[in-house]
Amino acid sequence: MTYAVTTSGRENVVDFSLTRLSEQLDPDRFFRVNRQVLLSIDSILSVEPYFNNKIVVQVKPLYKGKILISEDKIQSFKMWLNY
Repeated sequence: MTYAVTTSGRENVVDFSLTRLSEQLDPDRFFRVNRQVLLSIDSILSVEPYFNNKIVVQVKPLYKGKILISEDKIQSFKMWLNY
């Protein structure tokens, strides 16, 4: 199942895949960081280095797990953030 989480923390079931959802959203505001997570730029609290050349992203509302960005996506993620 795919869930969209609002900034207030409300979870909404979405009737299509994360891939299809990412195709419908503004790429300037949303980024597919991995197979499980699509981030809004407005939800990012911090970006920090992590083990094995990865980075971890903290978001609001809090995410239950770690949001990791692999080494192969870091460059495009930084460009998306204008970092």
